[in-house]
Amino acid sequence: MARLTLDVQTKQSFKHKKPSSSLLCLPQELVTKIITHVAASSHTDFLATKFICKDLYKLPEQEEGHIYQHVSLENFPIVAWHNEEKHSEFFKKCQNSKNPEALYRQGVVHYFSDAKLDSAINCLKEAGNLGHLGAHYAMAIIFILCEDERRQKGISLLSEMKKSKILGKKVKECRENLKGILKMIWKNSLIVKEKPTCCTMEHLRKKNKKKMDGWSILEGEDQQVICEACCSDFEIASIIDVL
Repeated sequence: MARLTLDVQTKQSFKHKKPSSSLLCLPQELVTKIITHVAASSHTDFLATKFICKDLYKLPEQEEGHIYQHVSLENFPIVAWHNEEKHSEFFKKCQNSKNPEALYRQGVVHYFSDAKLDSAINCLKEAGNLGHLGAHYAMAIIFILCEDERRQKGISLLSEMKKSKILGKKVKECRENLKGILKMIWKNSLIVKEKPTCCTMEHLRKKNKKKMDGWSILEGEDQQVICEACCSDFEIASIIDVL
């Protein structure tokens, strides 16, 4: 009976003690690297571990910003269907910490939803300078849609991407990522354009390429046989289909 009473008291004693972690004994720099690695792999794992061990995440503001800059937004929803306030707060932290994906998404929303060209370009430039390829693609598309002196700049940017042996292979991925965001957000009617009619159709008649909805699906090396205007026509037509 005495032993049973002792066991109960022992369990109650442990119950009221806060769990400790060996990670807390590590140097702060190493802890930051560990958390950054977790965050870069998955934002859900980052939030889960942050909830489980709050003491571990009492970091200086500069180090916390470093983590949010590198956190993965791969499975982070474009639109918050639940917990909108928490969703917005987390995304804002990422954006303020210069997270490339957050800046890219914000730039797309600024232009295609809010019709704020200057804000959009600023966000996309920041993301591009941090190595976000999709930001370069989105900026080229936006410049082409401007239909002023910036249009040629957009065509040139797009052409440079497609001519690059490394970047050219990523254009399709950039296009699909942008279209994925556009499908989820509200689109401003002011930026909806008609499909371009430059010289693409004439090239298609000569090449007898397979068409889909009147437009050719030209990928990889096939794009080398058409001009810069044709390349921009195809990309813009594909994006306008989603607007």
